[in-house]
Order: sequence, then structure tokens, then C-alpha cells
Amino acid sequence: MGPEKVVLFVALLSTTQAILFGADEVCYGRYGCFSNAKPFNNAKGNLPDSPEKQGISFLLNNKDAYNENLKVNDHDRIRDSFFNPELNTILIIHGYTEDGEADWVDNMVDELLYYKEANVIVVDWRDGAGQINYYKAVANTRVVGAVAAQLIKDLESVFGISYSDVHVIGHSLGAHIGGYIGEIITGLGRITGLDPAGLGFEKFNAKVRLDPSDADYVDAIHTDGGTILKTALGTLKAMGHADFYPNGGKNQPGCPSVATKLFDILQLKLSSEYKYMEDQTAFYSVLVLVLNS
Repeated sequence: MGPEKVVLFVALLSTTQAILFGADEVCYGRYGCFSNAKPFNNAKGNLPDSPEKQGISFLLNNKDAYNENLKVNDHDRIRDSFFNPELNTILIIHGYTEDGEADWVDNMVDELLYYKEANVIVVDWRDGAGQINYYKAVANTRVVGAVAAQLIKDLESVFGISYSDVHVIGHSLGAHIGGYIGEIITGLGRITGLDPAGLGFEKFNAKVRLDPSDADYVDAIHTDGGTILKTALGTLKAMGHADFYPNGGKNQPGCPSVATKLFDILQLKLSSEYKYMEDQTAFYSVLVLVLNS
């Protein structure tokens, strides 16, 4: 199976699994219940896994902390952490098939802290994102958003932070996780979507994707827009108060195609011997910093 065919294979696999093994709703305690009824029919019937199964964690970085684990719902542990309530807070959320240890995530943390003092929190949902079934990962974003929103509420309860001082930066599926956070947290300061995912989002209600109502300011940088048939997982659809389209917003020079990425991912899942890595940090970090100035 060549790289181009694997895109359609993954889409077909995702739909088939949901039809054969589907349910209607799952509930996860204080995070609420999650249905696959409209408008959340964007994941082909898939429902999100629990926070535990997704391996969701929050890693704090500032001048005093390096990847300190913040435990959601644990106010004592949060109070004893190196979180600095005098600083703004930035959340970085990775996308499909990635994790919080990706090179671009580490480099973005370094770049952000080099230019400004802040609490930079990496949201790692590696098990939820690392699905061959793309639509399962789409469904999982809702729970990640709910858990991340709870962490922000915890920070407000413990330290009295202002929601307007929180900036969420999400890549791919992570951009829409930012949207779900903003649905829950009224008055969120800013969301930056880095190449927001299109498949499973762009043709659906604004409630299921990133949109301008999710924060006081929403900006999006589109770098892999197109359709699944053109082996693109990003979108050209405007989703923010400001949308930017470098090189037309489509495949960027020197970057591998989505088909190639998915082919590599499939090899990884089947052989457990290969890990795909890419680094767009310099491009993204510079744009985020310029737009923030």
C-alpha cells in the first residue's frame, strides 16, 4: 500500500470501527457526558476515551520549573508547584499522532521562555492522539478540552489567575482542543490555531471546532489546507478573528505530505520500530511571537 492510498484506508477504517463497535454516549464524572449525536457527529460515531486511557498530563515550565507535572483537581499539589500567578499562562497542545515530547514542542517552550517570562504548560495527550483511527482521535479532543479547562479553573481557584491572561496554542487537532477549552472557559484571553485540522471539523457546526467566539482573540495560521483527496489534513476555512495563509496556506516547501506522514504512522503502529518526527518550531514560534507583539 503506497502513501497516497493509506489516507483513504485510514478514513475507511475509522468509519468501519465506529459502525461495528459504536455506542451513543460516554460519561466521565465531573467532565460530563459526551454524545455522538449532532452537532458532535463529526467523528463518524466514535466516542472519546477516558482521561486516564488518553494519558492526559500537564507539564509546567518557567524559570523555576522544567516539565513539572500539574495534577488536575489536586489543589494542594497545584498550590505547592512552581506556578507563578504573577505571570501570564500559555498552554501548548500537540496534534494528531504527536506527544508532549515532540521536538517542536520542546523548542517552542524554549523560544517562548527566551522572549518572555510566563508559565508555559504543555498539554500531553499522547495516547488519545496516537490512533490509527483518525476519527477516534477527533472524538478524544473533546475530553482533552474538558480536562484542560478544569486545570485552568483549578489555577483560578488556587491562585486567582485571570482567564484573560491565558493563551492557548494548539496544533492540528490541538487547535480545536483550544476551541473546546474556550467553550467552557468564558473570557479566555487568546487561542492560536497552528494549522487547524480540517477533516472532521471544517464542514460542521462552529460548536465542534475552533471559531472566533472561543476567546477574546482567536488567530489561526493555515499551512496544510486542502482536502483528504489531496492528502491534506488542514483547512483553508477561516476560524479566527485573523487568519494567515503562508504560501497560500497549502503544502509548505520542504515539508512531507500528509500521505507520507500517515504511511509512516501506519508502519510505526505495525512494527513499533519507527517514530516519525518533524519540527516546524522556528516557523510557528516566530509567527506567534510577531503576532503577539
